[in-house]
Amino acid sequence: MKKIAILLLSLVLLFSFVACNQQAAAPVVEVTTEPPAPTATIEVIEEVEDEIVQEPTEVIVEEVVTEEVEETSDHFTDKVEIEYANGFTVEYFDTYKVVTVLTPWDFATETFQYVLVQDGSEAPQGFDQATFVTIPIQTIAPLSTTFIPFLDLYGLMDSVVAVSDGVYVTNQTILDKVADGLPQVGYGSGVDIETLLLLEPDVIMTNGYGFPDYDAHPVLINAGLTVVINGDYMENTPLGRAEWGKFIAVFYNQEAIANQLFDETVASYNQWQTAVADVSDKPTVFLNTPFEGTWYVPGGNSYMANFINDAGGAYLWADEPSVGTLYLGFEDVVAKAAEDGQIWLHPGGFNFSAQDLLNEDERFAEFSAFQNGALYNNNKALTAAGGNDFFESGIAHPDVILADLIAFFHPDIMAEIDPDYQTTYYQVLP
Repeated sequence: MKKIAILLLSLVLLFSFVACNQQAAAPVVEVTTEPPAPTATIEVIEEVEDEIVQEPTEVIVEEVVTEEVEETSDHFTDKVEIEYANGFTVEYFDTYKVVTVLTPWDFATETFQYVLVQDGSEAPQGFDQATFVTIPIQTIAPLSTTFIPFLDLYGLMDSVVAVSDGVYVTNQTILDKVADGLPQVGYGSGVDIETLLLLEPDVIMTNGYGFPDYDAHPVLINAGLTVVINGDYMENTPLGRAEWGKFIAVFYNQEAIANQLFDETVASYNQWQTAVADVSDKPTVFLNTPFEGTWYVPGGNSYMANFINDAGGAYLWADEPSVGTLYLGFEDVVAKAAEDGQIWLHPGGFNFSAQDLLNEDERFAEFSAFQNGALYNNNKALTAAGGNDFFESGIAHPDVILADLIAFFHPDIMAEIDPDYQTTYYQVLP
């Protein structure tokens, strides 16, 4: 029995030792196969990982934002707003402008669009039919005298590298340049393409007329030159035509001075117009003389008709809605203007006298305006070669033309405003 009891006790102790060894080994097995991560350690690792991942991301975001600011910053702090002109629009974007010529010539079925991209900026997409121009431009070939006064007013005469013909220019700076060899490249389809290709002006600015013989732009465009159509002559109001100075200014980023000078012109024009706005006695007015059997008379809503109305005159064809020209026979004008026309504007040629007019057609003596000496021509500011400043600087100064007309239409009112007033563009036909 004693041996059995000892044997049993030995077995019990053996089983207890094995069990204890198994419990002590369990943590070792768990750590080896799947070590538990302390909570504090996990949080620290997550914070470190966040810092590692997020730090480069923040730097990249900052760089992208910086690039967007540079790309979208507005380069054009000065902008033009079109108030009177109907023939063009200007839209501003951060790094470019879109200029659209809506009425390039009479009965035109197409428009012209120009995308003016600030130098150093990327050209925008989506303007497949537009002409792209890098601005501000440095050189220009103005092929109409009507563009020159604005270039002069804005201090941009040094940018002129060619003109059509110095004969009809009145601006002294251009005349001096012509005398010093400024290229004269001619007109229409016969324009001197070779010279312009050598000059490579940033812009060649010209009028379009819709007739192949008179249009220079098709052959210039085909030659790969940058051509801009200016439709100033299509405007039927004096201020509308003068506002095309802004059209020229946007190519040079000269909006500030263009706005300032135009605002001054508008204020002056409105002041003169207001001076005669309430007159009840309006003199009746007609214009021009026949040419090759046709008397070309401005329509009732034309450029000159609006000038006459604003100067306190009564235009005899004011009831005709046309903005263009009426083609009348001699007898048609006699019937309406011979007795009822008190003032005759633009009779005869540039250097005509009343006697020259009568020598051309003795029937002019039948007109009461001729008999009363009320003949006023826009030929006071002529050059010896035949340039007429009425058609040049007069475009930029409609307020001065208006004052000239008021001096003849209402001399009593002008005497009260300025008794020493001297006309600039108009004079009595001698």
